[in-house]
Amino acid sequence: STATVISTIIDSISDAGKTDIASTELKSVVQGAAGLVETSPCLTDIASMSGNETYDRLSQRCRNVLIEESLPSMEDRKNKVLKVVQSLGGEDTTKQIEELVQDNIAGSDILFPVLRAAADVSEQLKVLEITARKQYQSYNITEFCPMADQGALKFIYHNKPRASVFSSSSRITSMTDLTRAMSNSKLSDLERSDSDSSLQSAEEKGKVPSDVPRVALMKICETMGDSN
Repeated sequence: STATVISTIIDSISDAGKTDIASTELKSVVQGAAGLVETSPCLTDIASMSGNETYDRLSQRCRNVLIEESLPSMEDRKNKVLKVVQSLGGEDTTKQIEELVQDNIAGSDILFPVLRAAADVSEQLKVLEITARKQYQSYNITEFCPMADQGALKFIYHNKPRASVFSSSSRITSMTDLTRAMSNSKLSDLERSDSDSSLQSAEEKGKVPSDVPRVALMKICETMGDSN
């Protein structure tokens, strides 16, 4: 059908955009095409289509491709993560990882390619540490315990303590921290109705205290059976 042909073309454009220009491996029939950059207006038009299930599916696929194209090259981001992983060690390890996370280079789309490109289990566990620090930015991570023999990484984390957004002790390093601080601060209490306040109180009662440690485990699995 026409929709299948269009979907195949979109996939080819997507694959070409993810491929390193210097690569000799052909991953797409339009790889290296001079007019590839001129496909964006067409993708944008398709992304705005709606009306039935076929249009919705194609428009969603185009939106995903446009988002991918707006990000730095997948290959470039993968290489940057690998470069940091291979240089980790010593006192600057935590700082190097935090800088990588703040630059928003590491993402779920490159997690598996980076894991596959890692030289050994030790490097793979460092990749998992980077991933954990990115996913748990709104928590305080206090300890990492790599278990190379099991291909697993265990870490301990805590809820961040409630603090005023203007407190000198408040550590705000990202928009996630700022949003959390604003939602928890007394500033938001000034305009909250009685019903809202009651709801907030109920939420606070069910919240895990910041002094209670929690444990998370990430494990590398070659097959589904390895997760047992």
